[in-house]
Amino acid sequence: MTDKPDFHRSLRLHREVFAGAVTLAPSEGSDHNITVFAWKEMDGPPSFAAMPGRARALAPRHTVNLHAPAMRIEYGKKFNGNRYAQA
Repeated sequence: MTDKPDFHRSLRLHREVFAGAVTLAPSEGSDHNITVFAWKEMDGPPSFAAMPGRARALAPRHTVNLHAPAMRIEYGKKFNGNRYAQA
């Protein structure tokens, strides 16, 4: 929730822990909810071309449809999260 007092601190810590490999994607239907995607041991999110293959490889072990998160990650790459960069 972007309107919570600790949001900016939490976002700053995510960026520090994940060396900036963080993507923000606004949640549907709310101006104040965002999803934070972070990658460990990567420079950032995988390419959109690589994500469907990764989702298929993980599908047998997960009950969640991973296509939707892949789309949110791709959208998040283009999302201007600078308005949340204060802290």
